Amino acid sequence: MHSAQSSRWAEEPVDLSHVSDVERRLLDIHFEVRMSELRIREVIAERDRFWRKVVVDGVPILCNLLAQLAPAAPRSRVREEGMNGPGGTLPDPGLAPQPVDVDQYRAYAPEKFELLNGYLFYGSEDRLKLLRLLFVNVGLREVVRLLPEDRWREALDAVYGGGR
Repeated sequence: MHSAQSSRWAEEPVDLSHVSDVERRLLDIHFEVRMSELRIREVIAERDRFWRKVVVDGVPILCNLLAQLAPAAPRSRVREEGMNGPGGTLPDPGLAPQPVDVDQYRAYAPEKFELLNGYLFYGSEDRLKLLRLLFVNVGLREVVRLLPEDRWREALDAVYGGGR
């Protein structure tokens, strides 16, 4: 039966005039889909620009409000142990660099770097602890090379008196 049907189709003329209408409609649908996609992308881009502006304009205002509402408590961790943290005593800085271990690092380095009113960290204790850690790790020879000799002598005289 299949072969009889095939031969019947081959004998009868097939009307293909509707194919061009279908193809035209498919092209129209494709064009509409592409245009819808472009409109959606434009809407998303506009929405993103709007929210980016809201964030850029709003974050400083929010930060100022939070700064006014925040208590005057230190923002970084402050140890009660003084200059020696729970990781043990940090050795005195030597002339040569000395390694530090993870516990010493955790005890002497602040959790994060912050700049507050022109100073690193909340209080001088955190600055001094980090400085001591760096002095141990870098060694005093390199530290002394950071400034001219007269500045070091001036600082030593100011701290220990001119009678040295």
